[in-house]
Amino acid sequence: MGLLDASTGDLVTFLKTRTGITALVGATTSARIYPDVAKQGAALPHLVYTVSGGDSYRHLGGDSGLRRTVLQVFAFAATRAGADALAEQVRLSLANFRGLWTDTRVHDCQTAAPPINGYDEAEDASDQAKYWSMYAFDLFHNETAVANGTR
Repeated sequence: MGLLDASTGDLVTFLKTRTGITALVGATTSARIYPDVAKQGAALPHLVYTVSGGDSYRHLGGDSGLRRTVLQVFAFAATRAGADALAEQVRLSLANFRGLWTDTRVHDCQTAAPPINGYDEAEDASDQAKYWSMYAFDLFHNETAVANGTR
């Protein structure tokens, strides 16, 4: 299990513990939290997360074991208010977090910018229009899983 694996990763597992989020997107294996793109016809509201970056930090002694990852979380809903409310629950859960996400030690998680909002029109009769709100986070975490809680 890795930090950003689709359904069992440490990020998704952590988000499934946040009642403000699970009240909106579901919990356990039915939670509507997807990497990169939502499932075709996914019910609203739902979350989609993307990752970029992944800079490793080094110092004179070698690798520091610390990594910076840019995490973007998109909240989709049928209304602007719904998308904003879900995005705010994500922000409240992630911003300034320090601690463990299952096997990943998070040293810091900071919002990188104010939220960005948008609207996706339905592509055809089988699709639905949806509003979205996205927060970007700078996530500073261990490069490797925590072993026996020691890292």
